[in-house]
Amino acid sequence: MFSMEYFKYLIKSKKYLILIVFLLTLFAAFIEYKESSIAAQSVFSGFLLYIMPVLVFYYVHDKKAVDTFFSIPVSRKRMLLTSLLFIVLVIFIPQLIGTIIFGIRAHYLISDILIASIKSLLGICAVTAFNSALFLLANNIIDGIIVIGAYTCLPIYIIIVLEEFFRTFVAGMIDFDFSSVGYLSPIFMSMDIVNQYINGMYYLRYHTIVLLIVLVVFFIVLYRNYVFRKVERANTLSTNYATYPAIMAIYLFMVLFMLSTGLGNLRSGTAGLLGFLKENIIMYIILFAIFVSAYFIYKRQLKFSIKLPILFIVASIITILFAQYAKTSRGFGLADQYIKNEPRTYYSINAWSNDTGSELDRMVVEKLGYRSDYVNLNLMVGDADIRASISDNCLDFMEKTRVKAIDDFYAYDYQIANTSGNMYIKTKKGNSYEIYTYRLMDVNYEDLLSLSKEMYVDIYLQTDRGEYWLNPNGEFIASYLYNE
Repeated sequence: MFSMEYFKYLIKSKKYLILIVFLLTLFAAFIEYKESSIAAQSVFSGFLLYIMPVLVFYYVHDKKAVDTFFSIPVSRKRMLLTSLLFIVLVIFIPQLIGTIIFGIRAHYLISDILIASIKSLLGICAVTAFNSALFLLANNIIDGIIVIGAYTCLPIYIIIVLEEFFRTFVAGMIDFDFSSVGYLSPIFMSMDIVNQYINGMYYLRYHTIVLLIVLVVFFIVLYRNYVFRKVERANTLSTNYATYPAIMAIYLFMVLFMLSTGLGNLRSGTAGLLGFLKENIIMYIILFAIFVSAYFIYKRQLKFSIKLPILFIVASIITILFAQYAKTSRGFGLADQYIKNEPRTYYSINAWSNDTGSELDRMVVEKLGYRSDYVNLNLMVGDADIRASISDNCLDFMEKTRVKAIDDFYAYDYQIANTSGNMYIKTKKGNSYEIYTYRLMDVNYEDLLSLSKEMYVDIYLQTDRGEYWLNPNGEFIASYLYNE
């Protein structure tokens, strides 16, 4: 299953690359800071994981070269396995050196260094199979590089889309955990193994399982596209559905969804939709032009198809309907899936006013006897370490304020510019914390000030004349006056 002759050929043909790898490995090894040393080596290894598959398998996309390579007296199976072994060794040996040097300098146990080395090898094997398989899905070098880049960047764009979804359609949620998206990226998992090793953590069980799955699945894809490859595919259009057709469709839907999130801030009905389309028509035209251009690159000719506008219109309608439903369903119900009525929760409200006719301004006049051009009120309930249990009265006020903030967020006349405060909430869920922030349209200040008599409540007021705190008797006591 291994060809020494072919292996020697690969070494000879890539001798200058191997020399560069050796010199850079020496350079990384002598970096003064051990963390920088292994980080530099890992970044270089990551770079090689994308370069090596292209350099080693380039000939399958070359009509002249593929005939020559596939006619040598070595079976395709042996050529494939030998090529993969060559790629892995060129990348893993320098990485292994960096791992050992770092472990020695960090005084790690031999067993810890061994575990990290094995996991690094698994990551390198998985990414090599992944990138090599993607490169061979295409039928020419340029397409192969584009396919690798598109699928590598896909998890990043998925995170961007998810963040935009939660910020636009799920009221209050700011503490996003998209770590599971990392399982779609073998290069991320491999780099995470190195990062955990640097920080003295070695037990990434799920990374190991997923990387094993990636290795097996993409080795099978690679095996089928190499061993059973027709030489006629070389330097032709990449017609595999996993190449341009899938990439164009996936990215089109994601970009259209990003564009449709603008509906989240518009009023309901036909007028809101027409206003959105009128405001974004240029963006849709530009996006359609990019989509058509990608199709021309895919087909290698300026041949227009009626399928293009149909697909674009259908995708636009689907994403607009999705955005509309996400708005009306309160983020598919996610906005209401927070921990309710938990007394061990920390709340804070920060309210402000630059309007002399506001309720907060009138409260200042009533309590302090003068008008202020600037007013800021801060309420804190509970403690930031989530140890204190707040009273039922505090909890009831805070929950009502939160519910109103959520309702206001989904009202079609909601505008951030019209908000006059924000609410911060931190509560514990198991061993982790859930954190939310809400914009407040208005606050019931009479009920808010009445909380001063409760335990674990602090209320502060700042005006253009000074700073005050509210005592349990409901009186503002000056803590600092600016003009005195």
